[in-house]
Amino acid sequence: MPNPFPKTASFVLAAMLLAGGGPARAAEPADIYLQIVNPPVAYSGRITLSNGKVSVDGTINHRPGATRTHMGRTVIIHEYERARWLQFLPGGKQYIELSTRGQAKAPYLPPRLKRRDLRVQTVGIETVAGEKTRKLRLTIPKGELMLWQTLDGIVIKMEGTATVHRRKQTVTMVMTKLKRGPQDAALFVPPPGSEPLGAPPKKKTGPRKKAAPKK
Repeated sequence: MPNPFPKTASFVLAAMLLAGGGPARAAEPADIYLQIVNPPVAYSGRITLSNGKVSVDGTINHRPGATRTHMGRTVIIHEYERARWLQFLPGGKQYIELSTRGQAKAPYLPPRLKRRDLRVQTVGIETVAGEKTRKLRLTIPKGELMLWQTLDGIVIKMEGTATVHRRKQTVTMVMTKLKRGPQDAALFVPPPGSEPLGAPPKKKTGPRKKAAPKK
């Protein structure tokens, strides 16, 4: 079934992708962005997103350079070095390709929110699900989130409130079954036979007809 609350889920994923460790400071947008989205450790896990009324379960796979998130029937692949985001339609045969270069073009940000609006501060050290984590406070103009990030850079828990599309919502994310280790490279590229949405149909090829003999 389709994601029952795509706007909230998009916001949660945006927060996961844009938070950064360390004290609040002035930093280049890409610096804050890459501190969290592209940790130097490969891992997989199960994640649950909730807006206080509905929960959606999914999976996440990461290797340095790319992340794959699968929620319901939606699959999203981030390719950080190429600065693009691929969102696959149900069936996996077509995908929407969007650029993540620059602040204004980041499609996963809530409307009018730019990376420079984010403020991140470390507020403590806590153990979550057996993992020692940095507890981070992420503030934006219309909300605040608390994130728990492992010492090697993986966000395994998040909770807070924010106004998304004029509605104040409670948002949470919890990761379980975290497993560090190499990931299958095929998870991070479009599957064979898939193509961008709107691409011209491929011409069918077949055996050429033999020309009629000259009389």
